[in-house]
Amino acid sequence: MSGTVERRRYFRVQDSIELAYRILAPNEDIDDKLRLEQVWSGRQAALEKRIQAIQERVQRSFPEVAELFDLLNEKVNLLAASEAQASLEIDQAPREQAVNISACGIAFFAAESIPLASRVLLHLRVQPDSQLLSIIGTVIAIETDHDQEAPHNVLIRADFTDIKEDHQELLIQHVIQCQNRELRRRREARDSDSNSNS
Repeated sequence: MSGTVERRRYFRVQDSIELAYRILAPNEDIDDKLRLEQVWSGRQAALEKRIQAIQERVQRSFPEVAELFDLLNEKVNLLAASEAQASLEIDQAPREQAVNISACGIAFFAAESIPLASRVLLHLRVQPDSQLLSIIGTVIAIETDHDQEAPHNVLIRADFTDIKEDHQELLIQHVIQCQNRELRRRREARDSDSNSNS
């Protein structure tokens, strides 16, 4: 892996994503189910890119039709996510929440502590492309944040230990998009401040 690509893996951003997880039993083998889910989500990602390209063209000429397509696509994604969640036996509903994420790990708040070194199956949906990712991580740190509202006040940090290369690349691209949005927001705020001071 080149130095530039390696460094990109470690860029971290604050973001809001849908997240569900399940603690894996010590000897639990979900490789076949996870591999099938990863193949499916890779195909879904390719379809989402094609849909977005067409969506942008339709949006210019027929905004209401584009909005309808967008809603139908979102509905299909919700149904697919529900099926994927059931196949991987994740018994909690995905919850949108603030996370700190990179292509090699995640920090998120949970309602319960998870033992250090536990393997967890993470089910992530990153926006704005609604990419659905299933990744195995290992818990590397746990702390209670008393400033965070209970019951979700246990900060879990996990390294991604079983992640497909294309999923890692999707996360790298997602992190870069988040950084670009944040830089744009700061630039617009700075420009707005300088215009109001003129």
